[in-house]
Amino acid sequence: MGGAGVGEQPAPGSPYDGGTSLAGSCSGGLCSTEVLVGGAWLHVQAQSDGRSSFTDQSFHDFVQGIVTRYAALPAPTPVVPHAVRDCADTRVLDALSAGLGAAQRDTAGQSEFNLVRAQLASGQVTMCPFAAKGDPHGWNLWVSVLDNVDPALFAQFRQANDHPDGTALDVSGLPGTATAITEPTVDSTRTTVDVLTGGTWIQISAYGVNDPKALVAAASKVIASGWVG
Repeated sequence: MGGAGVGEQPAPGSPYDGGTSLAGSCSGGLCSTEVLVGGAWLHVQAQSDGRSSFTDQSFHDFVQGIVTRYAALPAPTPVVPHAVRDCADTRVLDALSAGLGAAQRDTAGQSEFNLVRAQLASGQVTMCPFAAKGDPHGWNLWVSVLDNVDPALFAQFRQANDHPDGTALDVSGLPGTATAITEPTVDSTRTTVDVLTGGTWIQISAYGVNDPKALVAAASKVIASGWVG
């Protein structure tokens, strides 16, 4: 399958009929590959369940089947990406700091070359990690943004996510359609705020925030800052 694409540049993978291989690896029962088919980037990953295994060739044949089927599908409607949002922009940092206390970018583990990184670099999705400044045991969160979202998709997401131990928060101060839930995890608490406004979906998902209401306030400040656009 070639070398693993885990550095700053993709490693070569196996060739595919109808697709251009970007990277690939197969080790320890886990195989993955990246393939361009026309203007689409396919990421395929498979892992054995411990009771059975597969060879490099069987994974290659599996991926070839996906490439062939994808190439036969009707061409998707192109999505115009948003201008890339800078995670280091002072507007988002100041908004989070005003709501939660001093914030900083969390840059750990962001060097891997993968599909998500390509989406970030092209503006198709925004995902920015932040953490409490100067406190390694403080809160941490992700601010994610999707553009051109169908309201039906947002409604489906809300219906499909069940939070039996969650507590709903007041979101009357947020624009558009919004929800906010705080719930316990194994060793912390998770608070998630989702807002759909003007076709843009903003989600802030945080761990370890002492006052969940403060995250809702921070979300309002992030949206009002002009950073989302």
